[in-house]
Amino acid sequence: MPSTIRSLAQTHAVRVESRAIIVAAGAFLLSGLVGLLVMHGTFLPIWKEWSVGLLAIIVGVVIGAGAYSLSAVDSRRRARESGSLPRTLPRFIWDTTALTFTHVAILAMLGLVLFSTLQQAFQGLEVDTLTGTMMVALSGAASAYFLYLSAATTTANKMSTLLSVFLSSGILLSMTTTTDPHWWQANFSILGTTRDFSSLTFNLTLIITGATITILADYVTSDLAVWTENLVGRATPHIRLLKWALVAIGVLLACVGLVPVNQALIIHNTVATGMVVIFVVLMIALKRLLPGYPQTFFSLGYAFLICIGVAAFMFFPVGYYNLTAFELIASALIFSWLVIFVRNTAAVTAVSSSR
Repeated sequence: MPSTIRSLAQTHAVRVESRAIIVAAGAFLLSGLVGLLVMHGTFLPIWKEWSVGLLAIIVGVVIGAGAYSLSAVDSRRRARESGSLPRTLPRFIWDTTALTFTHVAILAMLGLVLFSTLQQAFQGLEVDTLTGTMMVALSGAASAYFLYLSAATTTANKMSTLLSVFLSSGILLSMTTTTDPHWWQANFSILGTTRDFSSLTFNLTLIITGATITILADYVTSDLAVWTENLVGRATPHIRLLKWALVAIGVLLACVGLVPVNQALIIHNTVATGMVVIFVVLMIALKRLLPGYPQTFFSLGYAFLICIGVAAFMFFPVGYYNLTAFELIASALIFSWLVIFVRNTAAVTAVSSSR
């Protein structure tokens, strides 16, 4: 039986790869056609307000979003045909929309870094129609290929990695493009108040990250339900409590981005504080919610809490750190904990399922 399951999994993986290649080939032709029509008879820089890089990013985002959605719909159809119970249609639409935005946002940020770096390497270069068309076509094909594969192989582990890359990239991009060079003397939330590209990046990063956490909560608790069923014969009610705690954290994080600090200070601080409080309570209560979970992970969580407490003490009353430094330390530890939690859950689920 295990060899049969492994064979089916390998067959499915080959089919997904084949479909991804076909989709990428179609995206290459479509993107190339768009590039040819838009850039016909022109010479454009690699990166500027209007450039080959900007066109490649726009085409890649649109094509990539289509490829991701197509793959997600195909995965849902195959789940129905195999007898699995897929997510409800509203849940499927929400998950696909949020994850599509997360993926294309990462694509856009990577494209921005890539093309701006190329422009710095080839200063003064302007590319002709043929060269620009090829760059746009390759961008569309790569976007379609990787996003099709990502949608076809979504797991909690991959989502946690995606979330980490997206959050760190978005915040770093916001910090490096802000028009206020002294933002760090106040706090992180100032990044969302400048009404420029940096502010838009910061707020959208928090909103999309929050939405993705609500989806990740579903994947993680589904794995935990499998683990508890294998461990004690049934899914414990604590799993649902854990799920809604993670969903609440995601919703509150999105609200931090939706309500900038300069527009509604009390609401902004309330949702930000509420998110941290729920997370700390969850870290403390997790051992009671998940008996049998690895003790090493609980010890790590307590160590993280101590580090956050020390950082808070160094901020106030000692005054060694300012608020930005404290927020940076706390957020890094919290999201590191979340990623490690997801990976540990995947590990215990795999072990329990193989018995």
